[in-house]
Amino acid sequence: MRGNQCDCPWAGGNHEGKYRIRPRLRFMETTAAAHGTVRGGRYQASCRPAIDVVAIKPGQGLDMARNDLCRVVKPIILTAVCAAAACTVLSTVGLLWPDHAACTEVFVCLSGLSGLLCALIVGAAIAIRRTKCFVDEQLEKAAATERELEKTKEEFSFAIAKQAKQLRSFERVFRCFAETSVDAIIVADDNGRIVFWNRGAEELFGYRSEEVLRKEPHSILAPPEIRDTACQAFAAFCRHGEGPLVGTIRELTARTKNGQEVPVEVSISRIPRGERFQTVAIIRDISHRKLEEFAVQSHIAALEELQWTLTDARDAAVAAVEAKSAVLANVAHELRTPLAAMIGYADQLSEAEEVEAARQLAHSIRRNGEHLLQLLNDLLDVAKADAGKIRIEMGDCVVCEVVGDVVATFANKAHEKGIELKCRFETPVPERIVSDVLRVRQVLFNLVSNAVKFTPKGSVTIATRCVHGDADGSALLFDVIDTGIGIEPDALERIFDPFEQADAKTGARYGGTGLGLAVSRRLAELLGGELSAWSEPGKGSTFRLRLPLGTLGDVPFLSPDEAEAAVDEKLKLEQGRPAEEKSEQGPCFSGKVLLVEDSEDNRLIVTHLLRRLGAEVDSAADGHAACEMVRQAEAAGEPFDVVLMDMEMPRLDGCSATRVLRSEGYTLPIVALTAHTDEAKHREALDAGCDGVLTKPIRREELAEALLKYAASTGETPSEQTMTQTVQ
Repeated sequence: MRGNQCDCPWAGGNHEGKYRIRPRLRFMETTAAAHGTVRGGRYQASCRPAIDVVAIKPGQGLDMARNDLCRVVKPIILTAVCAAAACTVLSTVGLLWPDHAACTEVFVCLSGLSGLLCALIVGAAIAIRRTKCFVDEQLEKAAATERELEKTKEEFSFAIAKQAKQLRSFERVFRCFAETSVDAIIVADDNGRIVFWNRGAEELFGYRSEEVLRKEPHSILAPPEIRDTACQAFAAFCRHGEGPLVGTIRELTARTKNGQEVPVEVSISRIPRGERFQTVAIIRDISHRKLEEFAVQSHIAALEELQWTLTDARDAAVAAVEAKSAVLANVAHELRTPLAAMIGYADQLSEAEEVEAARQLAHSIRRNGEHLLQLLNDLLDVAKADAGKIRIEMGDCVVCEVVGDVVATFANKAHEKGIELKCRFETPVPERIVSDVLRVRQVLFNLVSNAVKFTPKGSVTIATRCVHGDADGSALLFDVIDTGIGIEPDALERIFDPFEQADAKTGARYGGTGLGLAVSRRLAELLGGELSAWSEPGKGSTFRLRLPLGTLGDVPFLSPDEAEAAVDEKLKLEQGRPAEEKSEQGPCFSGKVLLVEDSEDNRLIVTHLLRRLGAEVDSAADGHAACEMVRQAEAAGEPFDVVLMDMEMPRLDGCSATRVLRSEGYTLPIVALTAHTDEAKHREALDAGCDGVLTKPIRREELAEALLKYAASTGETPSEQTMTQTVQ
């Protein structure tokens, strides 16, 4: 359109014959049904422009256009002004005239282009108003949503801050706990690298925190021998989050910085972090617990060992009781046999008419009595050994004299059995050693006695030799070798137990109580040596007494020939001769003796012995009578040269009587007589004032030695050689 003209296809395309367009608006319908519809409770009018086509003559177009332009522009300007005013009062119009369709229709009713523009402007204003309302509504909703979001954000921020505060608090608690814990606490990330290493871990493993951060735990803590296995297990754990240590407590061995391996207790937990996780390991040093466990296990083992020992001791006690029961029956038999013989011989002796027959009966009585005495001595020695009361008195022990005494004692018995008793020296031996000569002799007596007893034929040999610098040091060895019945291997150790023999048949056939070897081993141990044995059944046995040599100093050694010559000198003519054939001498003591003894039989025996020695004997039955007789003898000027005082008597015992006499100034010898072998009893007698002690039964030679030692003879004092010949 140019001006108020337009090109129309039906106008021919030139100004001639052009048409003038007169736009106007008109109501299509005036009724509600014709003009529009009611939508949403509002009425909307329908309108459409009407175009009038008027023919224009040539030359009239410019004027018409100018006129139309003026006619149109003015209303437009006016309409624009009105529109501006309308925009200003649009809100008021909307409030006063809410039906925008009706308002629009009013403006549309205006004629011409101004009405159209006004309608457009009003429509635009209404649209703007409605858009503004919609935008305001949306903005209000957006603001409300923003306020809700802000509130939610604040709530979330508060919750996050609160949770962060709690986490920081928990972290402080964890760090405080971790740093003060005596256990090692190690945290590793999802790659298996250490991110936390507490003070306990530093103290346990020796690594500072900065030395191990970002390292794998197994690479520094696993011992070399299991490091590869630990690496594979840890890699599998990092991939899958599972492993044998997760959720359990295991005992492992860890390696410290200085290379020391320590036992530890490990507990591993997982902390999920999304699809990955962190690992917390708590490691406890259990070295002290292991030591305690070892101590407990050792204690348990000791208790078990003690239990076994007690069980063995109980079994041994039961066996000992059984053995003692058996040996008591055997002892009863052993006691009854010589007692029956002694009683029978005594009966025959009382009826004997020939002196030689009486002498043989008397010798048989003495032999059985000595057997009983030896049995009692063995029983006493066992009791002393069990009570630890055997006394050892170290002194000079002349080797050749001890061997000679043993050979002389058993030579006659060996000769009677038809076996050979020999002694030999295989190496040079010292002339003497430091030991208890009585105990050494007792051990050898027991060994040779058993060898002779259990050897029906062949020989018994005492072999003596020295060994120097072996594993047990220098020693003197006495080997008692026999060709007897031998001992079974399982019985070799048992024969050294009290009341034990190789078997029951042995005791029944050969006699004995099984006490001699037990006493001998105890004595050998008390002497610092040992007693051992080996045997072959049917061929014989060897028993060895080993005595330590100790410090010999300048003690001379005797060659084997010199030693055997010394033994031969000791034996002389006694080897193989019975004691009954030894020569006897006449009386050799002329002193006055007071015998104080409450037993009438013992008084008769000792009185007989004293008178055979040439002594003048008076006797008393108790201590009171003895004190009175001593006073009377002193008053008469004929004091007793020796008082033989029994220790246990009625009215006044021997110790009390001795104290009374010593308190009255009696100075002559008093010799105690006692059946006790206990050293304490002997010491009690000596403390009471006795000069010596004789143990019952009293042998003639012992009595003679005591008289020689203590008595003051009123006549000629016999020489020691004469006394020795007399007691023989």
